[in-house]
Amino acid sequence: MIARHRFQDEIEKIRLKKNRIKLQGTSIGIGQIDASEDTQSAALWGPSGSHVEESDDIMGLELHYKVIKSRLMYTAGSGEKQSVISIVGKSGAGKTALAHKIYNDSEIKKHFTCRAWITLSPKFVPETLLRDISTQVQASLQVTDQRTRNFHELTKILSDFLSSKRYLVVLDDVWMTEDWDKLRMAFPKTEEGSGIIVTTRVRKVALHTNPKSPPYELQLSDEDGWMLLNSKIDVPAELEEVGRKIVRRCMGSPLMISTVGTRLSKTKATKEQWTSMLKDLKSDCTSEYEILRDATKLLSSNLIQCLYYFGLFPEDYDIPARRLIILWVAEGLARKDEGSDESPEVVAEKYLSQLIERKLIQVVKRKPDGRVKTCRMHDVLRDEWVAKAKAANFLPPQNRAQVSSSSGVVMISRLADHLDRRDDCYSHIHGDNSSNSSIFRSHYKNVRTLLSFDSREGTAPGKEIGDFLQRGIINRCFQGMRVLDLEGVFRPKLPESLGKLIYLRYLGLRWTYLENLPSSIDKLFNLQILDLKHTYVSTLPRSFWKMQQLRHLYLSESYRTRFVPPRGTGSLTDLQTLWGAFVDEESTLDNSLYRLTKLRKLALTCRLTRDQQKATASWISSLERLEWLRLISIDISVKPSDLYLELLSGLKNLSSIYLLGRLTKPVVVDKFPEELIELTLSSSGLTEDPMPKLEKLPNLKILQLLGDAFEGKFMVCSPGGFPLLQVLKLWKLKRLERLEVGKGSLPILKELEIRACTALQTIPEGLQHLEFLHKFKLKDMPEEFTRRVRKGQGEDWGIIAHVRVVKITPSMDQQSQTSANI
Repeated sequence: MIARHRFQDEIEKIRLKKNRIKLQGTSIGIGQIDASEDTQSAALWGPSGSHVEESDDIMGLELHYKVIKSRLMYTAGSGEKQSVISIVGKSGAGKTALAHKIYNDSEIKKHFTCRAWITLSPKFVPETLLRDISTQVQASLQVTDQRTRNFHELTKILSDFLSSKRYLVVLDDVWMTEDWDKLRMAFPKTEEGSGIIVTTRVRKVALHTNPKSPPYELQLSDEDGWMLLNSKIDVPAELEEVGRKIVRRCMGSPLMISTVGTRLSKTKATKEQWTSMLKDLKSDCTSEYEILRDATKLLSSNLIQCLYYFGLFPEDYDIPARRLIILWVAEGLARKDEGSDESPEVVAEKYLSQLIERKLIQVVKRKPDGRVKTCRMHDVLRDEWVAKAKAANFLPPQNRAQVSSSSGVVMISRLADHLDRRDDCYSHIHGDNSSNSSIFRSHYKNVRTLLSFDSREGTAPGKEIGDFLQRGIINRCFQGMRVLDLEGVFRPKLPESLGKLIYLRYLGLRWTYLENLPSSIDKLFNLQILDLKHTYVSTLPRSFWKMQQLRHLYLSESYRTRFVPPRGTGSLTDLQTLWGAFVDEESTLDNSLYRLTKLRKLALTCRLTRDQQKATASWISSLERLEWLRLISIDISVKPSDLYLELLSGLKNLSSIYLLGRLTKPVVVDKFPEELIELTLSSSGLTEDPMPKLEKLPNLKILQLLGDAFEGKFMVCSPGGFPLLQVLKLWKLKRLERLEVGKGSLPILKELEIRACTALQTIPEGLQHLEFLHKFKLKDMPEEFTRRVRKGQGEDWGIIAHVRVVKITPSMDQQSQTSANI
């Protein structure tokens, strides 16, 4: 009991610290800013301010510290002239403490010839800040006329002085994008390679300071929080479920997760103990609830409806952001401002970012580029907001007893099948269909959205949802339906009458393993999103090409859905996503593919002539909006074939590349865009070590070299190389004999996997310097290799003894030999 009370005391201290959010104001606009605060004193407040609590606030932020420091140190050596780094988080998250630790790092002090730290108040005077920066960097301003110079003169003097220096400037607590715009001209790009750190509570500001590089967010995703907890304590498999709940309850706070992890490490690892601590965390959620509830009062009507939408998904369901965003677009919830040229998808992404920024939505996982992969509504709010959505007729009541209309008729506009027998729709979808047609029609005539989460195996789910759709269409229901999302329902029996849903915008059939589409799909002229990923559909109807409003098309890559429009048909010129299409020498590329100029995501499997490949490569290099590229080249026997590509360095938005095929122009590897975050090369046939070029990509986080991507014997990672790489996978590089990791290379690598590199003699000796290496996986490696890294016995074990998770999977031959010996 004493230990438990001490734990509660520590958590309460954290809560008190977090609750300063109400006094200091936050990125969500809660609380009042003291407008009378003295601007000049705020500007002169430096990193030695009394409320920088470095020892505590830096807990859980070690990786951010290492990454940002590495990025700043790497700038000069890479030829990059300026590195602008933004740190975003709510009040008390540790932004200033993190920046302070970096600013005062001994190596940083030696690296930068001059430094300055400025804290901005909400109403700062730009001239005062520029004078203070000049004083800190000892710029040659005449003391007698400092006060008389105007903003433009001060900007030029400071800029001219810094242009020959390697400088570091910290702008702490920037509130508005206009603040950055006022000051940025004073900070020139220099040959020496300089750095600027911006801390802010507002994600919009963080994104504005450097749109090409995602900000460092001091709110951990659930997955990153789970990794942090695991770094503090070994979590037994039987406690993973309650452990993940504990992490979620910490609301992404590194400090709270670290404290909880430390306390758990000092108690007996039992379900009873951990459940007790989870209850302690849940016992006092009043302050968080009040803050979050206040945040919802500031929401626009658009954001309120987007928040309602989370109620359509089951509780504790990790919602793919991809799915959520295109559902909002299809529903018409993503409305751009008047005069804006932003696409609905960009607006929807901003909506999601705003809800996350207000802490109303929790991030479960992020993609390598920093974007949200999965998310969920904060559990403190869910019950209240589901009730609000039902009261607003956005969601249906759970049963007839909750119907509040005078007529007693349930007017349903959005329907989600959770396989919950308490739901009024359960018997209509999964029952005996014996209800009166007039009652059925009164329930469902206004349904505009239908989502199913029936993931059962067997034929029942597909038949039941198919019968429900057929019955509804016969009874003149669903006539205004915009969204039909059956993702995960096994082979739904789509009725031929589906074409009567003429207002349908979104048809989601991902993971349904559907074999055929009804021919009437050609009547869905308003369709904007068609998702056939992970289905067996291999042929699109000829009339499909008349769907001129289509924006996102996901096809089945493994079943090579052919992208061959008939001659004389229109082109899908508004298409932003074309994923999983198959094109061959019979494809009329001039009349279809090459007219698609708005693509953001492209995945093609190609079997083309050399001339067609060249034309396709030229087209790809012209797609200025492209963000994701997946390109596979195969021959008639479906084996990797030659892959012709032009240089991609001009595609400044391209963050993810997957290439499978022998590169006919290896120089492509030397000229990948600097914005690249994720790169996979397979069967590339490279003979020269690609690492000297790839390690200079400043934003690369994931690198996978697979299946003879490299056919040489030696690879070297140089000191200072791969400053941001977190995942490195080497698969089936059959001629690779040695991999060297120089000290200072791969400074923040988290995961290394080596698979079936059968000629590799030993693990890289430099691995002992990779302090953040969390996982090391070996699979299908020679027995002698795995013997050398056997825990506590192998001669190379000491090199990887610091790695938390070491997983060795023997090859099938070794497993068979072991079985034979037994």
